[in-house]
Amino acid sequence: MNMALVLFLFPLFVIAVSDPRSDGVTVVSVMKGDSVVLHTGVPKIQKDDEILWRFRDKDVIAKIKKDEHIFSTYDNSADGIFRSRLHLNLQTGDIIISNIRNSSSGLYEVDFKKSSYTTHKSFNVIVSDELNRVQVKEGVFVTLGSGLTKLEGDDLVQWRFEHEDHVIAKINKTASSSSTFDGANGRFRGRLELDDETGSLTIRKIAAAHSGLYHLDITGSRHTIFKKFIVFVCAVPDSGLPPATVAGIVVGVGVFLLVGAAAFYYYHRRYQND
Repeated sequence: MNMALVLFLFPLFVIAVSDPRSDGVTVVSVMKGDSVVLHTGVPKIQKDDEILWRFRDKDVIAKIKKDEHIFSTYDNSADGIFRSRLHLNLQTGDIIISNIRNSSSGLYEVDFKKSSYTTHKSFNVIVSDELNRVQVKEGVFVTLGSGLTKLEGDDLVQWRFEHEDHVIAKINKTASSSSTFDGANGRFRGRLELDDETGSLTIRKIAAAHSGLYHLDITGSRHTIFKKFIVFVCAVPDSGLPPATVAGIVVGVGVFLLVGAAAFYYYHRRYQND
């Protein structure tokens, strides 16, 4: 039995897509090796509150009983697959699974008990190895899609690059605002465009300096989406010639091929007639 760690004591890198279903189970998709937070929906635990987290309907993996000062995770539950990877938010009772693995896929349930009532929530966590990989040639544009056809009225969209804390693009539907930012050292100056309807991000005249990991966070009352994109920018070989010279060579080769084809056709027809 290990005492739970407070949420702010360690960084979280989360990728998940939550989809509330009619059967009351929230589906959460997360990439292997990332961390995921499962929320109780409680803004703050009170003195007489009790929270119990279970995995696959049988194994108790975490417990909070505030009046008895119990804030615990259970490393040996579920054959020890969560060892040193379970953490509790002591304010809300949310559970955090770090460095998640395929064996952590399954049904998670939480019971929140007060003196007068009990609430229940279920999460179906699906762990996959998929990462959105994008390869593009230098100098063109690329669009990183949010996967949505339309944002909701209270959505907050944030795009981040690599592990930088500052945001490079942001949409706040509540405030009816949309902004893009230059990034560190002006890396993205004049290159970013946001789709206000979907939250997708377009990078124009992409360069090698834009290769790397992009994070998308969309939060709202109807969904929570975390996605990652790894972008590879391939350099275009430089001929060393001025653009006008290159264009002239291309035109010249085209004319030469056209004349050659016409001559071949003429002599071929003449040979057949003879």
